[in-house]
Amino acid sequence: MQTAQLLKEARERRAAALEQLKAFGEKIQNRTFAEATDGPAMDAKQAELAQAEAEVQRLETLLDVESRSTGWQTTTTTAAPVNVAYVGQTGDSVETVRKNYRFMDAIRAAAGQGRATGLVSEMHQEAEKEMRAAGVSGYGGGILVPAMIQEQRDMTAGTTTAGGYTIQTDIGTLIPFLDPQGVLTRLGATFLNGLSGNIDWPRNDAAAAAVWEAEQGAADETSPTFDRIQMSPKRLAAFTEISMQVMRQSTISMENFVRGRLLNARDNALDVAAISPQSGSAPTGIIGTSGVNTVSIAGSPTWAKIVQFETEISADNAAFGNLAYLTTPQIAGVLKQVKRDVAGNGFIWEGGNTGNGSINGYRALTSTLVPTSAGSHYMFFGNWSKLLVGQWGGMEITTDPYTRLKEATIQVVLNTWHDMAVEHGAAFCYSSSVHPS
Repeated sequence: MQTAQLLKEARERRAAALEQLKAFGEKIQNRTFAEATDGPAMDAKQAELAQAEAEVQRLETLLDVESRSTGWQTTTTTAAPVNVAYVGQTGDSVETVRKNYRFMDAIRAAAGQGRATGLVSEMHQEAEKEMRAAGVSGYGGGILVPAMIQEQRDMTAGTTTAGGYTIQTDIGTLIPFLDPQGVLTRLGATFLNGLSGNIDWPRNDAAAAAVWEAEQGAADETSPTFDRIQMSPKRLAAFTEISMQVMRQSTISMENFVRGRLLNARDNALDVAAISPQSGSAPTGIIGTSGVNTVSIAGSPTWAKIVQFETEISADNAAFGNLAYLTTPQIAGVLKQVKRDVAGNGFIWEGGNTGNGSINGYRALTSTLVPTSAGSHYMFFGNWSKLLVGQWGGMEITTDPYTRLKEATIQVVLNTWHDMAVEHGAAFCYSSSVHPS
């Protein structure tokens, strides 16, 4: 059996011992610890933990020696999928793993320019287990990246604006692209990671009612009704091209650049799916969800119309949680100049538009990802925690070094699996007819 496999098993034994010792600790804290029975069992687990710790340290040393001489071979195991707790048990923090993981190394391995070794190899194995546990199919041939590590934008060395500026010995920090600011995280959407299989969420869609009856009258049946919302993995792909020369010559953090570009593309796509009309294989966001409230403005927004967003949700008993307004920067610019009333008591939008603004006593944000159409802009208000964003497994990095082989360019695709759902449509309200003038 390979050293990497032995190390994983030792780590799993150590993790199991730690969990059981944690249970003893909770008993002590709750004053339910029985010395006669729990004492010997705790001593045995401490001895088991010490033995596992020693074995892990020995195997880590051995594996380090092997990796320096021959490199790790990718193996497949059937252990439980990786998670934050797993990383903590191996002695590495999530931040340490993220810092040390190299997308460029994974891309090189996927492109056949070397083997997956070290952390790339270990994370590939853990991501494989994540994918199997999540029931995700349709992947293969690429390098997998677990969820914890988590455009088209071409990068070439010959074109200075597409990568050539990175091939210099003395160069400053890379000037980033002006990406739209992500909104779902800032608004407080509920992110669900580590999902397994398709998900059905039972939902009570009508309440039971109490009825006043005569003293000896028969009670009327007033049963509540139920329906469900469903989530299933849908493939989301981000694409870029990297020249082989850039991969070999770049002296600045091309690693962080490539990682940032691919993950920004994924995050932007999730934002768009949540707040834009969707079709085809894309998830159903807020606009396509049944029961979502709407406000017709058909012109420049007024204070009365802005308040109506809140009124619609309050009338449906949904005005609680992470309530916030979202619109475009152009509409925010208009609202910053419109008084709330004729007496001049402040403007509709107060503060900035990057997360610290407010409307009607609620947070207000803007994003260039909010849709516009024929001069009309969208505006949203709602309890954003009722928007569920799920992810199955981690990510897959797949490369195509052949299509543009003559140009010495590798095509890189990042595949992830996501879906989203709205718990209650009544928790949101939007208008598609707001005009900035």
